Amino acid sequence: MIASENADSGFRWSAKAALWGSTALSLTICMGWTTDRAFAQQIVSSGETRNLTEGEEVKYEGSSHVTAITVRSGATLNGTGAIISTSGTGPSSGELAAGIRAAGNSTVNLAGGSVAASGTRYTRGILGYDSGSSVTTDGTVISTTGDNSHAVHMFNGAAGLIQNGTISTQGSDSFGLSSQGAGTELTARDVTILTSGFNGFGAFAHQAGLLQLYGGSIKTTGDRGHGAVAVSNSSIMLDGTVIETTGNQAAGLAADQDNTSISATGVDIVTRGIHSYGVVATGGVSGPAAIVLHGGSVLTATVTGRVTQSGEGARG
Repeated sequence: MIASENADSGFRWSAKAALWGSTALSLTICMGWTTDRAFAQQIVSSGETRNLTEGEEVKYEGSSHVTAITVRSGATLNGTGAIISTSGTGPSSGELAAGIRAAGNSTVNLAGGSVAASGTRYTRGILGYDSGSSVTTDGTVISTTGDNSHAVHMFNGAAGLIQNGTISTQGSDSFGLSSQGAGTELTARDVTILTSGFNGFGAFAHQAGLLQLYGGSIKTTGDRGHGAVAVSNSSIMLDGTVIETTGNQAAGLAADQDNTSISATGVDIVTRGIHSYGVVATGGVSGPAAIVLHGGSVLTATVTGRVTQSGEGARG
């Protein structure tokens, strides 16, 4: 957990695991049958290739957790202008409700179109799972509604490349980008990221995940909606990204726990809420957390915002 307190201001903020309270994510790959029907769950499996064309719609509507398209076992999904969505609530453990799930050495390539997941909690727009699985999007609109619901979540060694397009989340503890686990790499280029819930981070790297952002922007409007957060041996690299937070106690950049780092080159940060620090680095037990800024700017628009550092070896 990230934890920081200023005795004078009473400033507190935290980055709890916004999955289901455990330290490790447990997923059950969805089982089912291949179907040619739209408006039902579809599975691409066993090395096959599925192509979605302009305007083609794959949609699931229901009260329980169902993924619109599961891609697994070396299969490939290609989509140009496709509209993919699921409506359902995931449980507090087990399978999440996702627009697209990529697992088991599978590949997803999307150009344009949209991926949406809606429900009260535990949804994902795109979920990449396992080493060898990769997701690439270009100009795709990716969104979630509901608490604990991330737009793009790469986990357990999966790789993601998100280019152009817009990413948005509406709900508490819901992140635009999430890179989780050793060997996981998530890269965003010229992407617009918007979050509007409490603890709604724009970008989050944890459990040794790697997250890279080139250009683009992050805007968060919820209280404790930090721009980019790295914890627990993770790294974030930003180059030319614009970050704005408007909620209270919402930092621009935050790094915490052992051997965690953020490197920002030419990044412009504006925080507008009460007790919203521009940059926060807190040291860990066995190794420091560090934030290194190269150029760019940091502006806190209230008198209680600031660039800050704490903990042995931390750098702000």
